[in-house]
Amino acid sequence: MPMLASYNEALSRISKVLRNLYPLLRDKTCSSYLSSIDAVRFLEYIKLLLESLLILKGFRPPSLDVTNIAAIALDLGIISSKEFSVITDLNVKIRLGWRLKSNELIDVISTLLRRIEEVDPYVRRDLRLFIY
Repeated sequence: MPMLASYNEALSRISKVLRNLYPLLRDKTCSSYLSSIDAVRFLEYIKLLLESLLILKGFRPPSLDVTNIAAIALDLGIISSKEFSVITDLNVKIRLGWRLKSNELIDVISTLLRRIEEVDPYVRRDLRLFIY
């Protein structure tokens, strides 16, 4: 039986994403094009947030790529089919080397952060109370 992931693990992942993206999340008008390396980093942040959602719902996230983790979240009813479609579309575009604007990825990250707060409304408070 797989070991359950902890709440602290979820908060640690969310904190990592916020620390790295805080300036971009504050500035929704950011529309600069991302390099392929930055786009892959954004994709990793999306994966961390999806894993956090799974942890908060009581599931241990498997070691899979972002599309498969999003599929699991979709099957569990954590994200909508539209959100799944956007995540998989961005994954394909990034893997094919398309140039993306940062605001496209920030919108997905903002949506996932809203989903996290819907699942556990105390996440924001706990991120401020404890250092992760």
